[in-house]
Amino acid sequence: MLKCRPSLIVSIMAFLGGLLVLTWLLFSLLAFKTAANDLYAQKSEHARMLLAAFASQLPDSVPTFPDKIIAPDSSASIYARILFEEDAFTRLTLLDGNGKPIFSAGREGGDVFLPFAGLPAKAEGSFVRSDGSGIAHIMNVSRAGVPVAKAGLLISLEPEKTRLSRTKQLLVAYFILDFILLLGLGAFVLSRIVVNPINRLLTATERITGGQYGQKLPVSGSSEFARLAQAFNQMSSALLNKERQVAEQLTALEKANLELRQARELAFRS
Repeated sequence: MLKCRPSLIVSIMAFLGGLLVLTWLLFSLLAFKTAANDLYAQKSEHARMLLAAFASQLPDSVPTFPDKIIAPDSSASIYARILFEEDAFTRLTLLDGNGKPIFSAGREGGDVFLPFAGLPAKAEGSFVRSDGSGIAHIMNVSRAGVPVAKAGLLISLEPEKTRLSRTKQLLVAYFILDFILLLGLGAFVLSRIVVNPINRLLTATERITGGQYGQKLPVSGSSEFARLAQAFNQMSSALLNKERQVAEQLTALEKANLELRQARELAFRS
């Protein structure tokens, strides 16, 4: 007795489904990583340009703490207030040569050292925060080739993370739809080109086992199935010929047997 086994189409579709899922996982991982890197690179360049524009507004003589700070009516302060119009803007801070804040602008309740938090003292360039919430850009402000201050700008990555999340949800929805369509189409195609020919072969084999020789299969489909059907038809024809030969031999034996009995009876009467 055969154990309970999955059908051929179920086995093939399970393998193909697993392959599709694995392919999608690898593709989505690569795609999202690439998209995130591109967005972060664009955001870093945007932060660099904003901070460079702020640095260009600073006076030639950068003040030091606590003697002086950047005046609220200076062009740099006005430019910093304009940055509030950007939703991603979080905090802009200017430190003097001793690391003391001489200007800071940002959302209420924020730490003035927030753009520099978690970064080395000599850090310069763009950095993604460890929690992925924002990008900090740090640059030195130099006068006559000598660094006299350090500016830091922190912008949020929440808009980009929201966009990535929506893209991920959309991609998952498309994948589920494609997965269902591909499995349905695959099951239909496999039934036509694989499962149905095998079922016809099994049915014909069972009939031959029951003594119904001469079964024929249509020679169609792929080359392998066509060769298999041709070989089966040849085997079926050979079995039918053997059956006819056996029947003819049995008929001849019965006739000879009858003649022998008649001859014996005639000899007995004689």
